[in-house]
Amino acid sequence: MNGAALKPPDVSQRFKLLIKRYRKLRQRHAEGWTVERIAQRHRTTVEAEHLASTMPLPPNRFHDLRHGAATMLIAAGVDDKLVSEALGHASVNFTKDVYAVVAEELAEDAARKISAFIPRQKRSAAVGAITVPSGRESWPRKQHREPAP
Repeated sequence: MNGAALKPPDVSQRFKLLIKRYRKLRQRHAEGWTVERIAQRHRTTVEAEHLASTMPLPPNRFHDLRHGAATMLIAAGVDDKLVSEALGHASVNFTKDVYAVVAEELAEDAARKISAFIPRQKRSAAVGAITVPSGRESWPRKQHREPAP
């Protein structure tokens, strides 16, 4: 690697190579190779080999990881433009369209949180508010008369 940015096809190819290498490390471990021998053979650290042999990877594709990262960025409130640029999308609108479900879930969650915050009794009584004239008091009112006994 020369430090240049990877192009998406290169990233996918590199990811496939890493998964292939991971499988090979686990296969060698299953064949009875020692952690030290595997690390030496594959030019990695003993710690990295130990992790590879004891921590199974979930069955995710690179695209799944990318989508998960984007979802977490959006849920964290990162600006849509920044998320769009990080993903290499042509426009912010495309990113918003693809991740609209995430935005809807966040809106539903916000509504639930607000609903839980608002007391169930009359709002003015709950906050100790006093009744403020609305301006309608100057209108002529019908007088309420008590029925005759």
